[in-house]
This record gives sequence, structure tokens and C-alpha cells, in this order.
Amino acid sequence: QELSKSEAVAAISVSLVFAMGLFVFLPHLLTSLLGYKTDTLSFHLIDGLIKLAVLLGYLWAIGLMGEIRRVFMYHGAEHKAIATYERGAELSVENAKRESRFHPRCGTSFLFLVIGVSIILFSLTLQFRIVDNKLLDNIIKIGIKIPLMLPVAGIAYELIRISGKHHEKWC
Repeated sequence: QELSKSEAVAAISVSLVFAMGLFVFLPHLLTSLLGYKTDTLSFHLIDGLIKLAVLLGYLWAIGLMGEIRRVFMYHGAEHKAIATYERGAELSVENAKRESRFHPRCGTSFLFLVIGVSIILFSLTLQFRIVDNKLLDNIIKIGIKIPLMLPVAGIAYELIRISGKHHEKWC
């Protein structure tokens, strides 16, 4: 059954709020609770490591589900098929078997790049105290991080495009 426009908007909105909570609010909160000050490089490195742990934990947890594990297998096969096609070879099982299950423009790779870019961008832009009140400073910085996810995603996208164009030089 197809979703109505309002149901689709609601589903996307809930997903975005969940993702921001999981990858912006939770790591920031945990890093702050660990005692790191928001105006230090170590804060942003720990924050990024927590984001990475959340992503890896999420992928591991959903991989325990049989249906998702099967999707992961199809995902690797899809990468092999795309690589075969991009190489200009006939799309056959034998040709696809020769290709890697990893692809330079994979969405999962994009997520790892988003985490890396966010560590760098947040470290450069948020290494200062905005207000003296620690709680308010944290709230403001979380509020700043959310719109900064747009340039983070844009930079990560451009890096994925570059890796797709030049991956043969690096492999």
C-alpha cells in the first residue's frame, strides 16, 4: 500500500529526528557526561568516536536480523554487478565474481565520510565557548551542529564523487 503525502512526510520527519538524536544529540551528551569540555579538540574526537561506535553498533545489530543479513548479501552482489558494468564487461556471474564487494560510492562509505567530515568541521568551528553556562553552551552547540550537517553531508558527497572518479589510482 502506498503512503499518502502526509504519511510520507511524517515518516521522513520521524526518521530525521531519530537520526539527529542518535548521531548528534546522543554523542554530544555522552561526551559531555564523560567530562570533556566542548571547546577542546578531544571533545570532538570522542564525540566522533561515539558516532562511529553508534553506526557500527547499529549495522551490527540490524545485521543480526535474518532478512537484513540477506539484504547485506544482495548489497555486496550489487556492488559486484555495478563494478562489472562500469568496467564495460558483459554482466555475467563469472565476470561479477572477479569484482570486489566494496564500491567507492557506497552509501555506507558515505556515512563513514560524514562522521569523519563532522569531526573535522565541528573541531574547527566549535572550539570556543559560546556562553559561560555549561548546559546552555552544550544546547547551543547541539543547535549549531544540526544545520552544519548540511555542509558536512555536501562535503562528504563531493569526497564520494571524487573517490568514484579516481578509485583506480588508489587501489
